[in-house]
Amino acid sequence: MVRSRRDAPPVLLHVALMVTWEIMITCRDASRRRYSELRDGVPEKGEIIETADSGQIIKSRIDAYHEERTPGARLPLFQVAATEI
Repeated sequence: MVRSRRDAPPVLLHVALMVTWEIMITCRDASRRRYSELRDGVPEKGEIIETADSGQIIKSRIDAYHEERTPGARLPLFQVAATEI
């Protein structure tokens, strides 16, 4: 019996989707820090973000996020609002 490629089961691939997060952190002193980075996934409310800024580690909680779709963009872009904890 000859089998064709169409009869073969599909190959499952795990592909990590890298997305751009534009993050704005509201600090305890009411100042704001902005930066962007590539991450592997969609943000979720309550997730903890740790970032090093000028030698200091800032821990923050995601309050809200919004996905921006721009024509011709290759990767999704998420605007993330977070508060320092």
